[in-house]
This record gives sequence, structure tokens and C-alpha cells, in this order.
Amino acid sequence: FDMNQERVNTLNGGHDVTLEVSDEVEENKIIRTTPEAGKFREKNSEIHLFISSGKESFVLENYIGKNIDQVTTLLPNFNIEISEDFDDQPKGTIIKQTPAAGEEVIPDETDLLFSVSKGPDLRTVSDLTDWNEKALSDYEKSSGFKIKVANRKNSDSIPKGNVMEQSPKPNAKVDPKFDSGYVTVQKDTQVLYEYT
Repeated sequence: FDMNQERVNTLNGGHDVTLEVSDEVEENKIIRTTPEAGKFREKNSEIHLFISSGKESFVLENYIGKNIDQVTTLLPNFNIEISEDFDDQPKGTIIKQTPAAGEEVIPDETDLLFSVSKGPDLRTVSDLTDWNEKALSDYEKSSGFKIKVANRKNSDSIPKGNVMEQSPKPNAKVDPKFDSGYVTVQKDTQVLYEYT
């Protein structure tokens, strides 16, 4: 039985009405009555109506900064979609959410979208020893690192302008966004490069 809100309010004047959350019965429809349907009652006797207020809603919290595994355990009735992005937050940390905190939603009708940190974008530094300026420039473009010359020294074994030393050391794992790299080149054309 369908009840609009105006009719529910009218009935409330002569009958006892209780609104109940229901996942099965649509909003403003009668769930049940007391006495039950089909039973005889005296004329003008009171009927208690239990009317659906619809599915239970849920106000979303701010999940940003929390671990995705813990949050998905707390929200079993939601359809959760996860995307991963590099970020300076630890791996598994929620960095974005949609819908936003404070929004009232119905769990089984709402898709929660979480962007989760994959951790920093760590890349392995190549061994730049004896590389020339063109090789360093090409490496910058392909790796995302910014390389700067930090020092110039003389060497009997390394050609002029080529890398003699580097920091960070070869095979180090660094994040190009946050870590700088420096090289020392043979004195005459030495250039310092910074990884950024």
C-alpha cells in the first residue's frame, strides 16, 4: 500500500503511526499493521501502522589518511572501487575519496571511490660513471631525474666533461620528485646534475 507523506501525516491524527527503516519495503509504503491485515476490529478502533522510511542511510566519514584494508572492513555493504597513485603517503593510505565526508548515502546504492597511495615513485639510479653531457641529458629525459653538476675535479682516467662520481650511488632507489642527484665531472667541462 502506497502512502504519500501528506496522507501519513493525516493518518497520524487518528492512528498510531511508526516509521521504520526497511530494505525491502519502499519509502512511504505500509510494512504491516496492528492488528494484522484480515483481522476483524471494532468500528473506530485504533490501528497501528508501520510505514517504511526507506533504506537506512549512512553519513560518510573522512577516510583520507586511513588504511584501505581497515576501511573496507568497516564498510562491507558498499561497492568500493580503488585506484592507485604514487604519493608520498605510505602504501595503502587513502589519499582521495568520493563521495566526500559528511554526505548521506544509502550503502547498497552507493559506489565509494578511493584513491590509494602506491607509496613514492621510487626509481633505480643508473651508474652514471664516465657518462658525457649528452648521455646525462638523455637520461634526464627518460628517467624523470634532474641531474646537476656538484663539483669539478681532475682525473687521469676519466675524459674531460665525463662523470667521475655521483650521489646517490648507482642502484639506489629514489623518488625523482623529492630526491636530488649530483655528479662530479672531470674538471674542464664538468657539470653538476641534481635528481628531482
